[in-house]
Amino acid sequence: MSLPEFLVTEMAPIGLLLRHIALNHGWGKAVFLM
Repeated sequence: MSLPEFLVTEMAPIGLLLRHIALNHGWGKAVFLM
């Protein structure tokens, strides 16, 4: 597995989870700006 594939498969779910939590808590903008 190449590095880009690893980042997509490993980090994408984490990023989506963080965005989901952030939006639920009302500070989603901070996550999208990071």
